Amino acid sequence: MFALKNIIYSSNSQRDIKKSIMKKITYDYLIELCNDEDYSIQVQALYIFRILVNSTSEDIEEVFTNCKNKLMKIIEIKLELVNQDIISHSLFILCVISSGNEKQKNTIIEYGFLKKIFEYLVYLLIIYHLTYI
Repeated sequence: MFALKNIIYSSNSQRDIKKSIMKKITYDYLIELCNDEDYSIQVQALYIFRILVNSTSEDIEEVFTNCKNKLMKIIEIKLELVNQDIISHSLFILCVISSGNEKQKNTIIEYGFLKKIFEYLVYLLIIYHLTYI
């Protein structure tokens, strides 16, 4: 997973290479890896999604075309976990999607992520406040 992540990252500007790699891996398999029992595998799979949506609205649309509903469901589940790395990558994916075109930005609202992000920020503020009292 780590090697694949680095290959996809290093070819970030080369959409054809990313498409070729994803034909071999498949989006469905990458979604499965997001549910692996090993958290480090989940982190790497989320990181790959993070890279796949990271460049342009066309990159976001490519991922949406292949697995939008599944990815949004995965992120919804991951935001409920305690693992900081998984939450961070999930939030980063949402941030990148929200930088896309209007349709892509609306996905964040349609799936109810604004509320979840707000709840998470409130949680962080409470933890921060309790830590430094």
